[in-house]
Amino acid sequence: MCIDNEAVRSGMARFAIEAALREQYEPCFRVLEARVAEWVRSGRSPSRLLEADELRVVRRWLGQARAWGLETSDDLQRLLADSEAAQTAREANLEAEARHRGRLRLWLTAAIVVLTCAAMAAQMPG
Repeated sequence: MCIDNEAVRSGMARFAIEAALREQYEPCFRVLEARVAEWVRSGRSPSRLLEADELRVVRRWLGQARAWGLETSDDLQRLLADSEAAQTAREANLEAEARHRGRLRLWLTAAIVVLTCAAMAAQMPG
């Protein structure tokens, strides 16, 4: 049986890299779990939900952390789901407000045009 030294070195290097990355992820994971515990202690307060930029970072980080075998708690999954739902609702409200402002601008423009035409018609000799 022949042992490929290059494959062994490559496997050991990969293992060393994975171990180093896992060491970096675990403290971050503990911080995130502390944030989840704080949210739960607050009674799952909407004021403790993650903001849009935090959601993006946490989602990306969790995708990588799962590769290292770090499991997420049900509370963390709930925090993410509630935060995403709140973010979606905020975005929908912003879109609705923008549509409302657009309609208001349209009606104001139409009213100005009608009033201008009426004023011009009133000044015309008749």
